[in-house]
Amino acid sequence: MNNTVAANGNTATATAPRVSRYDKLYLGQGPKGVYSMDPAESQVNNNVLVISGTGGGKTVSVVEPNLLHAHNQSLVVLLTKRRLMDNYIPVFRKRGYDVKVLDLVNPDRSNVGYDPLLHVKDDTDIRDMAKHLIAAGGCTSAKEPYWETSGASLLRAFVKLARHKFGKQATMNQMLELFRYINVHEREEWDEDGTIIRVNKFAPAEDFEYYREADPDMYLDWDQYENNAGTTSACIRGILQAALTTLAGEDIHRLMDKKPQLQFRPLADRKSVLFILTSPVNTAHHPFANMVLGAMFKELFEYGESLPNLRLPIPVTVICDDFATGGKIPNFHQHISIFREKGIAVMMLVQSISQLESMYGAEEAKTIRDNSDSIVYLGGNDLQTAKEIGERINLPKDIVLSLQIGQEYLFRRGQKPIQLQRYQLFSDPVYKREIVHSDTVTMS
Repeated sequence: MNNTVAANGNTATATAPRVSRYDKLYLGQGPKGVYSMDPAESQVNNNVLVISGTGGGKTVSVVEPNLLHAHNQSLVVLLTKRRLMDNYIPVFRKRGYDVKVLDLVNPDRSNVGYDPLLHVKDDTDIRDMAKHLIAAGGCTSAKEPYWETSGASLLRAFVKLARHKFGKQATMNQMLELFRYINVHEREEWDEDGTIIRVNKFAPAEDFEYYREADPDMYLDWDQYENNAGTTSACIRGILQAALTTLAGEDIHRLMDKKPQLQFRPLADRKSVLFILTSPVNTAHHPFANMVLGAMFKELFEYGESLPNLRLPIPVTVICDDFATGGKIPNFHQHISIFREKGIAVMMLVQSISQLESMYGAEEAKTIRDNSDSIVYLGGNDLQTAKEIGERINLPKDIVLSLQIGQEYLFRRGQKPIQLQRYQLFSDPVYKREIVHSDTVTMS
């Protein structure tokens, strides 16, 4: 430790500069586009809304710089670009990260599985999961909530039945198998010599009756469905079947059964990166991915709440490519307002404000924008977006629409809006060393 003489003649102790455990947030080129992610230093949250039309450079100008310069935080990256994942996995492994992959396109390439039912703890969680599965099926109606409520109640009954039959570690596939035989009171099976054996193993009606006293609420949910008129029951069943198509398909079934299962707390206990890969053209898996994120936000918040300082040991940033195209993340508009205090941040990529509102509705979309202390606008042709951006920067929308390619408007709470150059990823020496050089070495 070195000693120096202070101005008053006394000996002072010189200490090394404090090394921050927080990364930098890269939002544009140059010093004006780079910010500390330490909330004590910045005094704002790290939520970022990135707006640009298709092919407008959201990934290369904002997402990749923040992947490239991540050293201390944990990351969850929802993406449709396999190239991005393949390029950065070696980088993160070299930096000592625990790398997890949940590949919804090719489940066999995943190194973890995910079963939503294993993350359900109590009746409240069951109700939430049922509600969001129904919503994912596109069967919600503000004018006729009866069908949505009835479908959710029926699903809740089957989830609880699965737990009675198979224990607390009952799987989603076991629940789906029970639901498959919802109207069967007796199922035929054959032995090897062709003799018919009648079994009641998959007879939900008898199972619900058997557990009636042990779980009267579960039985009530079932009884309400069972005692409806035939056409009403068929409609409720159809709504639930449509919702469960989110979990249909052999690929999702394999992913739900895959071991080890994804756990969320380790994301905050050690440096980790989780890549969740979905298809850019097949949106069928997007609601499943959103269920993963919804459960993760809830569990990480509860984990932070349980700790002495009420904050996650390692901050977690979630990057959502194509944020508003794959369905709503459960309770997202509520979660985003409390992310900062637990050390959680989210980066959302959207094509326009109109797109965000079409998915979340005007009020929830406004809540999301209001809780994003950084907004990056890279240009586009959406008039509503240009009008709002123009109002924020006090420019007419025709000027906003003519924003030069390669430029951006950056809005950050506590400072005046600025126009600056987008981040120049391909000129970044770290990019040249970690990505370009690695590709060259691999190819040679």
